[in-house]
Amino acid sequence: MPIQKRPLRSSLNYSMILRLFFAFILILWFGFFLYTKSTSVTYKKSEEQQNLYKKLELKLRGSAAGNTDGEVRLSHLSRHISTGGSGELSHLVIVAGHAVLRLNKLSVADTQDAAWYLLNYQLNQGFPSIIISHIHRGVELTTNDEEAVLIFSGGQTRRDVGPTSEAASYYYVANDKEMLNSIRARTYLEEYARDSYENLLFSICRFKEVTGRYPARITVVGFDFKHQRFIELHRKAIGFPIGNFTYSGVRPTHPNFDHKKSEDGEKLALKSFENDIYACADPTLANKKQIRNPFNRTVPYELACPEMKSLLHWCGPDLFHFEGLPWY
Repeated sequence: MPIQKRPLRSSLNYSMILRLFFAFILILWFGFFLYTKSTSVTYKKSEEQQNLYKKLELKLRGSAAGNTDGEVRLSHLSRHISTGGSGELSHLVIVAGHAVLRLNKLSVADTQDAAWYLLNYQLNQGFPSIIISHIHRGVELTTNDEEAVLIFSGGQTRRDVGPTSEAASYYYVANDKEMLNSIRARTYLEEYARDSYENLLFSICRFKEVTGRYPARITVVGFDFKHQRFIELHRKAIGFPIGNFTYSGVRPTHPNFDHKKSEDGEKLALKSFENDIYACADPTLANKKQIRNPFNRTVPYELACPEMKSLLHWCGPDLFHFEGLPWY
């Protein structure tokens, strides 16, 4: 009977180990290939998104969170938060908004009415140049004072042009005209104000949000004929020290601007604010606020500024008791 050779178990085991080893190496290589491909795609997508954001900033906003080297960080259109420290910032410069930009006409925002959503009384009055002059004054004041913070103030007031705020509109134009290069890290937006009183009140809270403190000084930039409204009424309504409050009025120089008509209109506005200094009881003023909030946004500032909560909700008719306010 022939003798059958028994297979060598050691040789079989060695062969199987080699096969398993090479299979394992192949799996590792394939997994690494998929990983690197996925990482490359993700990186490309991330790079494309960053480039898109930068293009949007250059065309629309510049920086939603400017820092000293112009780097952009967009977190939300209603937020503009500096990536750097606030230093000893103590001076609030407010540029109050008066119109909303049509974003597709940014390039002609300084010359054409069609670039802005304007009311009938604003048409053919040189408003684009007026807006530029207000922005320029605010930028100039902030540039000349290292302790200053520039805040463009104005909410999303026009449904027809979408959820773009007056504040963001001014920012987009200022950036497009390369006006913010040296002060980008000190430029912010306040995007809830619906009237001039709220331009002042809300900007104070916005200053506190971004610096961690309330302003020691305030300068408001606007039309020259609104000086009395801000100094004698809005400032008085919040109890801010008159010695630390400045109104920087800009007189329109466009030949079409009707100064007489505007000054007469301001007299009517003054009477309304005199009768309702907090702009919430007078039907005309209250109705304007409602119209200027077409997206039904809720003002969030009592969360950021609890020291101002009672003032934010105060409706008069008596003056607010200023004791306890940070600046009083």
